[in-house]
Amino acid sequence: MEARGAVNCYVCEKCRCFTMTINMSAGVTSFMCRCAHCDGMAQSSFYKFRPPTNGGVASVTVQEMWYRPVKKWFDTADAETQRHILRGGLIKAPLGTHEILCDALEVNSSTKEIADFMESAYGCRPDFKDPFFKVPAEK
Repeated sequence: MEARGAVNCYVCEKCRCFTMTINMSAGVTSFMCRCAHCDGMAQSSFYKFRPPTNGGVASVTVQEMWYRPVKKWFDTADAETQRHILRGGLIKAPLGTHEILCDALEVNSSTKEIADFMESAYGCRPDFKDPFFKVPAEK
């Protein structure tokens, strides 16, 4: 899980443009996604991108956000997308274009806290037996 407020840079393999994203919630993001500038695929810098500084202050323009969707959006998503969200996955969209579900989940949230939140938000719980579901140990 990456922290709420984390900024990442995706670089397109085709046009070499970069897209800056911000996490509106703590969660899991894709390491590859569609480029915001062309039809190519962009790869994550895995939150290691450091912007150039101007007089000691770093400044970047964030174009897209990773967010946790509201229930009405979740209910219309396909089964694979719902599974992704229940496992802590976030959805990408242009900044400020979608209704965002505000939550208190943090990077160190326990499996019980995650499951309780998902059940209250979406009416179902994540499958903790899923081998790809990785969260910190119970508190």
